[in-house]
Amino acid sequence: MRVRTPASILAAALFVGVLTAGIGAAGSLNADPAPTTAEWVSPDPDTEALVDHRQGVMRAVSGHMAATAAILLDGAPFEENLQMHGSTLSALLADIPALFPEGSAHEESDARAEIWSDADTFRSKADDTAEAAAALAAATEGGDPSAMIQAFSALGSSCGACHEDFRN
Repeated sequence: MRVRTPASILAAALFVGVLTAGIGAAGSLNADPAPTTAEWVSPDPDTEALVDHRQGVMRAVSGHMAATAAILLDGAPFEENLQMHGSTLSALLADIPALFPEGSAHEESDARAEIWSDADTFRSKADDTAEAAAALAAATEGGDPSAMIQAFSALGSSCGACHEDFRN
């Protein structure tokens, strides 16, 4: 004689099995600390995605630089946004070399091969830019217009120096 199991019992058993598997998987996800930026990049990264990301970051930098210039140099009435622009630029430019991992050269990128062949100089210039961006963020917190203009000018010079050597 064949025993028929009601569908509700089968559904409940399936639910318990899936729930148990899900709880086990969730526990294993929380076992390790959050990955660092370098760990997110796989050994064989999708170069196009890396290039898209870094170009997006650089477009964001350009937008914040243009907005800051409009306020500081052209008199746009958005002084209340200066701290946001300064802190965002500092965050975006904190680790430029992370945007250029080894093997991420791409034909649709303006990055020169010297980024990787002269990595020490690139890192040095990137560090200078990160420091200049942090100085701009500090100046925007201080609120002194001449200090902000001076810090903004230094950041622009630092960006330009890196672009001169490492961007097509």
